[in-house]
Amino acid sequence: MNAFDKIATKKTVTASKSTKIAATVTDEVKSAVDLVIKLKAQIKGLEKDQGDKEELIRGHVLPQQDEAARAGNYSKSFDVPGNVGSLVYTIADSFSIPQDADTLDAIRKTIGPKKYDEFLKDKRQVSVKPEVVEDDKLVNKIVEVLAKAGIENIFTVTDSVVAAEDLDRKQYDLPQDKLNVFRTLVKQKKASLKY
Repeated sequence: MNAFDKIATKKTVTASKSTKIAATVTDEVKSAVDLVIKLKAQIKGLEKDQGDKEELIRGHVLPQQDEAARAGNYSKSFDVPGNVGSLVYTIADSFSIPQDADTLDAIRKTIGPKKYDEFLKDKRQVSVKPEVVEDDKLVNKIVEVLAKAGIENIFTVTDSVVAAEDLDRKQYDLPQDKLNVFRTLVKQKKASLKY
């Protein structure tokens, strides 16, 4: 890339004053606008109703999933019949784990250190700082000496705790009372409901 290409592709930010210009419309377009506004309001209401009903279904199926898993019949999916069709309730092995020390300590105390080490894993993420990525000379130098550790302070290091593989199944090794507390601390991704 030559100097001209760099200038031509460089993103610039300019302050602009935005003004709305009213479109000239026909009666047919006005009616269409009114209908779209009405439909958007209805869709918003329907999405809220759908979300409420989905939470009801998830809340109904979860205890059955718990019972089946404890009985040795673990399944990620359940068929949930209705009167005119059915939905498939499916959970994912995906969890949201708080990263603050107090909550992690509460999880460790709740499930014990052995289960903590079985259920959760420490993971370090490293990313290059934006100011380094924007410096072409430094990026080229990094490419040349990538295997060497001679360049300091170029990485942002993030330590986090992540779910171990198969935690969706492993969590059933906990007694129900501890599982209930664990679930308040470690949030599993919502089960999907597909038609």
